Amino acid sequence: EVIIIDDNSEDGTEAYLEEKYQNEIIDNKLKIFKLNKNLGVTGAKNNGIFHASGEWLVFMDSDDYFPSESSVDFIKEIQDNQHYDLLFFRCRNENGKLIGFPRIKGEITLKELLNNGTPGECLPVIKKEAFKQALYKEYLRGGEAITYLEMLSKGKKAYISEVVARVYDDTGDDRLCTKAQLKKRSKQLVAFNILKLKFIRHMTPKTLFGILGRISYYSYISITNLSKK
Repeated sequence: EVIIIDDNSEDGTEAYLEEKYQNEIIDNKLKIFKLNKNLGVTGAKNNGIFHASGEWLVFMDSDDYFPSESSVDFIKEIQDNQHYDLLFFRCRNENGKLIGFPRIKGEITLKELLNNGTPGECLPVIKKEAFKQALYKEYLRGGEAITYLEMLSKGKKAYISEVVARVYDDTGDDRLCTKAQLKKRSKQLVAFNILKLKFIRHMTPKTLFGILGRISYYSYISITNLSKK
């Protein structure tokens, strides 16, 4: 089942899909929903889960794709790890390079996720019922990691796979991690780092000082941006 959330785009996405995938739409394999206002990546994903009928949710951005050679291992990994609520699959870029550092597959704890993060950009695969209890923070327009931390703090379990299940375009200027986008989203990044402080008892001193530094930095950028308007 493929669910497309058109986040109030103006590029003809809906019409293009309806023309190209008419048979899949008729067979109910492809479902398209267009939002009446732009919600950002987290709002669009939240919207999509309520149209999903499966047990597991797999999120994919419009400029990334699943490598076909990994499909069998990808499905088997999910089937073999049903006792987890959240699975992280590895990503590579267009040139075949693994994104992030190598890591042996296995469980990832709240403390490890908070202090070290995932080993580079990962593809999240989440049990729908677990995700409904801790949706993404729509107002952050990103910052999905907060939801994963909340899930683990509530007793959910997460797993890191060695399977490369997504090809990630790390060249686009519209990526949320680019310098320009970080400046544009400074207010949301202040909120994101403040939310992280509720897990302070699991933090190392290095993580804590890093978060406090980012709150100060993005607060300064946010105030500077306001003064320019």
